[in-house]
Amino acid sequence: MKHVGFWLFQVMVLVGVAALSLSLFSSISASTAATPNEQRGKVLADSASVFYQSESSRLSVYELYRQINHQRSDMGVSVVLPNSELSKEARRRAIEMQRDGFYAHAHPETGLVFSDSLRSRSVIEYRYACENLNLSFSTQAHLTIRDWLNSDAGHRQCMLHSDVSHIGIATIDFPLSDGQIGYIVVMIQADILGE
Repeated sequence: MKHVGFWLFQVMVLVGVAALSLSLFSSISASTAATPNEQRGKVLADSASVFYQSESSRLSVYELYRQINHQRSDMGVSVVLPNSELSKEARRRAIEMQRDGFYAHAHPETGLVFSDSLRSRSVIEYRYACENLNLSFSTQAHLTIRDWLNSDAGHRQCMLHSDVSHIGIATIDFPLSDGQIGYIVVMIQADILGE
């Protein structure tokens, strides 16, 4: 019986913390002038609707976003905010790779890279942008993050670049010639002017 009382107390404490957190979140949401940190919290909650994840892809874009910002915070770099224009470009790139059967930064026929189409199609202006790709056979986001962190090809620098402020992510399934299904991740980050 003593253990039941202890666990009941623990549950009551958790319920109290959850209620207090909900109350604080509600009062923050009701505020008309949101601070940057409050805006980041709202954007984090809304990020799943900004990023693109194909219906058949089981690799979570939200989890990728969460883990990218976790790594950036651990390294003392500011977190990145979701951006719908960058996500549109990431989605376009992922679909293009799936449709045309390639996995590379440059299109094998046109030679175009993400920044070529980002400049010509997008309404955003930026000083710096970078792209990370990953072809994974796992649905675990931390493995994609690990690959980028351990890369000697600039993926780590792109993910942790201190000048970028916004991010777009897309995942899509990628059928291979041997019948296996992989998942392509396209992450584009940029330092967007005026935001």
